[in-house]
Amino acid sequence: MFNKLRMNMAVRNSVMLGTAFIIILMFIYLANLFKTNDTISKNLANIAQSRSYNPAYGTFSIVGEDPYRELNKHSISVFLQRDGKYIVTNSEFYDKETFSELLRAIPDLAKKEEPTGRIKINGNYMAYSVNYDKYDGSYTTNIYDYTQENRVLVSFAITIFVLGTIGLIGIVFISYKMAERSIEPVENSFHKQIELVGNAGHELKTPLTIISTNLSILNENITDIPKENRKWIESIGAQVTRLNNLVAEMLELAKMDEMRAVPIKTQISLSDIAQRVALETEVLAYENNIKIESYITPDIKIMGIELNIEKLIYILVDNAIKYTNKGGTVTLSVSLEKKRPVLRVINTGQGIAKEDIDKLFDRFFRVDKSHTSGNQKKSFGLGLAIAKSIIDGHQASVCVDSEVGKFTEFAVTFRA
Repeated sequence: MFNKLRMNMAVRNSVMLGTAFIIILMFIYLANLFKTNDTISKNLANIAQSRSYNPAYGTFSIVGEDPYRELNKHSISVFLQRDGKYIVTNSEFYDKETFSELLRAIPDLAKKEEPTGRIKINGNYMAYSVNYDKYDGSYTTNIYDYTQENRVLVSFAITIFVLGTIGLIGIVFISYKMAERSIEPVENSFHKQIELVGNAGHELKTPLTIISTNLSILNENITDIPKENRKWIESIGAQVTRLNNLVAEMLELAKMDEMRAVPIKTQISLSDIAQRVALETEVLAYENNIKIESYITPDIKIMGIELNIEKLIYILVDNAIKYTNKGGTVTLSVSLEKKRPVLRVINTGQGIAKEDIDKLFDRFFRVDKSHTSGNQKKSFGLGLAIAKSIIDGHQASVCVDSEVGKFTEFAVTFRA
């Protein structure tokens, strides 16, 4: 139970912290990406603004002073004529093959809707702007090479990924440790509570045994006691029996809670156990004029503890009998649903209000606190708490459905 709670808390913390961490890293990366793209666009615009082709001299000239002289190391400008002749600011900027591909690409780039864009040629990343002169069929192209910026951006992305991976591992580890520290006091308190209940139960058994022994002696000599005082003896006997039953249930519940942490590795037959309980409870049902129907698919196996599963089924059937009106029906079934074993106990009768369903498995909760069926002892509200403890110990789930005045159904689904 606590391992599951610890894991759920660790997962929840990891998801929240991990999501926040990833968002921060993504924000940092995107901010750097936008800044880099903005710098590339500004550099390309500055290059186009500072250079113009001078047909009189057949060269590119600087417009005014060149405040972007440093950009010349990362850029070229090309004037491409209709006949294929060209003028370039730096013919050695790219190797011959790359430059030839660039010249072939320029007319296609000019046909695009946007005069600016980005291309990759032979591993070189280029931002371009193309101006097409429709009168002489020439192309004036400015190229800014941002290969270095792209490498930095890729390195930054890898760094972010590595840091993110290490960070997420750290977050998972820290979240688990935080969950461990958070659950530890609750777990300790829970175990102390189990220990207290167990110790109290054992301590109560001794005086109750002595009282029961003394009552037996008194009952053997009941004729010596005045008739008007005998009713007190009977009352004490009834209360001692009630306390014995309560102590037995408390000890059983403490035992079930302790067994939750015990791994279950034994395969048992759910079908055989259910069939056995159905036969054993027929007499109890008959005494209360209640019919028991069983629909049990044979050879359905589960991993579990046989005594606990038998007790679980007995508690559910006994509870159903208690809350079934005379002449009613209790149905016990075992089947496979979506390849998972399912145990169902359905009874006709008074049903359970919707607001009470979530409280059914709470300790000492009773739907009808004054309820007693025939000669059955009054319920202490621990039976379904014991059943829930057994269900949790087998990593199963339980679903309750009810309609007031018609029926109540308990469905326990076991692991496949």
